[in-house]
Amino acid sequence: MSEGARAVGTYLGHLADHAIPEALGCLASDFRLEFGESGFALTKDQAATALEWDAGVNGRLEWEVASDDGVAVMIEGAEGNEFLDLIGVNGLPFRSMFEVASGGLITRQ
Repeated sequence: MSEGARAVGTYLGHLADHAIPEALGCLASDFRLEFGESGFALTKDQAATALEWDAGVNGRLEWEVASDDGVAVMIEGAEGNEFLDLIGVNGLPFRSMFEVASGGLITRQ
């Protein structure tokens, strides 16, 4: 397992524990959360708000590493939360790519 994959695993572990400050500590100061090819992106501060919402609805992830070249780490899995449970949606499949800088901070998702 590469340093990048370990960094992503640490970040996702903090998210699973809803430990938002610790999760944010895994992100570089210039981190960007990008949404597909739309050009829409969130800064680290904006992503913090999204993570707090996710913790509020008891978000959860099941994931595995799909590819790992040491810098780019692709994960695949399913996410759920109490809101999705309420409306009868049993997990949403997802794929997410992370870029990790030397030193282990995530710069982009």
